[in-house]
Amino acid sequence: MRVPFPVGSPGAETPLTHLFEITPDDDTDLDVCPRCLILDAAGTVTVDMLGSGTMIAVPLLAGFNPIRPKRVYATGTDSSLTIVGGY
Repeated sequence: MRVPFPVGSPGAETPLTHLFEITPDDDTDLDVCPRCLILDAAGTVTVDMLGSGTMIAVPLLAGFNPIRPKRVYATGTDSSLTIVGGY
């Protein structure tokens, strides 16, 4: 595949190159810490953040949300949401 604009070292300012669906889980950290969460609708997501590790319920917008969770909890997260991680 030809890549007209090759991506160098991924950083916070580079485009996303990977997306993965997130299934909220109260007991397991994510395999990869995303650079953002992408939601199909506005709602509340309960997370442990990469830097703090403290459980917090966060109201997020539909679309791109630049937060870096290490865990997404089922408890406290709107069950109707589709959550995608990007990095």
